[in-house]
Amino acid sequence: MILIVCPTCCCALRVTGDLEEAHFLVGQKSDLWPDKFECFRCAGKATGVMELAFTSKVQMDLVEVSPQEALMAATGYGLPAERVCDKLTLNELLQGQTVKHVAGKDIIGSNRIVVDFLELADGSRVYLGSSNEGAVIYKITRPHSYAEAVR
Repeated sequence: MILIVCPTCCCALRVTGDLEEAHFLVGQKSDLWPDKFECFRCAGKATGVMELAFTSKVQMDLVEVSPQEALMAATGYGLPAERVCDKLTLNELLQGQTVKHVAGKDIIGSNRIVVDFLELADGSRVYLGSSNEGAVIYKITRPHSYAEAVR
């Protein structure tokens, strides 16, 4: 199997499923292999490695994904649970929350901003994109909980 490892935040995607599909999407036959991946958690640089060749002794937070899920996560679209961005989910998330930080870039020569994401008081992030009808939310991340990870 294939691992996509982020040394910065000690997490990895473990790609399971059809090996041939995995090799074409995120493996040795992919344009991303081995060092053009984005970490699904910190957006830092992640590296692909064959699981049998991985020798790190550092404890990793491991997430098992299919080849398609790995490709989406490693290119910035998030894990499957993070792509649940319907109105009900957003309303529940925003109840009683305040916006702690707006990440984006000012548009030079105007009084406008291109918003990448909104960071809420609890550490959740709501990622925004554009559509013909207005803003679209394509990913919602929640802060990592080590307590939840061991349950």
